Amino acid sequence: MDDKGGWAQRLPAAGVAIGAALIAAPLLATAVRSLLVWTGGWPHLSLGNYTNLFGDPRFVSAAVNTLISGVCTTVLSLILGFSLAFLVCRTDMPGRRWLETVNLVPFFLSPYVGAISWIYLLAPHGGLLTGLARNSFGISLEWLNIYSVPGVIFVLTLFYTPYVYLFAIPPLRETDAAFEDTARVHGASFWYAIRHITLPLAMPALLPAALIVFVTSAGLFDVPMALAAPRGIRLIPTEIFAMVQNRSDLGKAAAFGMVVLAVTVLVTLWQRRFLARRRFGTTAGKRNRPSLIRLRLPAKLAALTLEAVYIGGGVLLPLMALLMVSFSKLWTGRFLWQRATTSNYEYIWLSLRYLLRSVNREWRLGNGGRHPWTTKHSKRGWKWSGALPRNSASR
Repeated sequence: MDDKGGWAQRLPAAGVAIGAALIAAPLLATAVRSLLVWTGGWPHLSLGNYTNLFGDPRFVSAAVNTLISGVCTTVLSLILGFSLAFLVCRTDMPGRRWLETVNLVPFFLSPYVGAISWIYLLAPHGGLLTGLARNSFGISLEWLNIYSVPGVIFVLTLFYTPYVYLFAIPPLRETDAAFEDTARVHGASFWYAIRHITLPLAMPALLPAALIVFVTSAGLFDVPMALAAPRGIRLIPTEIFAMVQNRSDLGKAAAFGMVVLAVTVLVTLWQRRFLARRRFGTTAGKRNRPSLIRLRLPAKLAALTLEAVYIGGGVLLPLMALLMVSFSKLWTGRFLWQRATTSNYEYIWLSLRYLLRSVNREWRLGNGGRHPWTTKHSKRGWKWSGALPRNSASR
């Protein structure tokens, strides 16, 4: 019993130690590499990488673009996420129970897939929407340049809004309705109650959400690589990636990473101090659940329009674009049913068959000819029912 109790106490400590080692090892390696400068074939400690980094105009450009992208994405995600959460939790918007789940769908999609989808939709010369507007209505949408910092902000906002949405729902549901009702009884308007009561009570949830959105969006690599790098627009993730490709810039890339880490730590400490200096809470006692706000017809239409724009931009339009492109042999910005083909799916199916065939062959060569899907302890076993042809190595 004592031995089991000892193991029960040691396992959490061992897990913490392993986790700390996994974090500290790359962090320490990056810090040391940022301080090493080679002269005469030998390394020595120096701040040369940092001085070269701060004097590089590429660093300034990448830092400014990343700051703009991160701040704008965070602000827009906060506004959109809080608005959607308020609509489904505190109003009688039609379909709100169904929309409560649908609003989370972008959370499960890849931002990179969304970026590629919007390239198919808004590419200057081969976009589905740009071509439709130009050919059908004579309207040019080239000003909606997806290959830009605003394009990066747009895609990141669509896919980071669910983070704020998830953080905002619990306080909006659990807030005592007596505070808002008392404010309205004393003549406070709807927007005054939102600004001075609802938002302050939701602030402990919104600030961590904002921090998560800012840090993760500023450090995301795939969306800037798809939308900014093709036009030579520098952001921190793509600039670090470009530096890593050149061995002479490894030290500068490590210094870049340490600067980003230092900024992240400072922002986190500021957020913790801000929350510690302010008190967010309500007095104990019987809590009244917030009553639903009855929206007039124009407000309901506006709420449903906001939902349609978000779901359409984050889910429906990207999936529609991917589906059309997947059935096209060569994408030119237009989808024609007469030229629809399943060749792309046939290619994937053949590639899967070749992959399974290779796995089958390698498994048999390394396991005495046994089939990879035949159980070891079964007398008869079972075999894969797919179309895997026999090969000479298994005979």
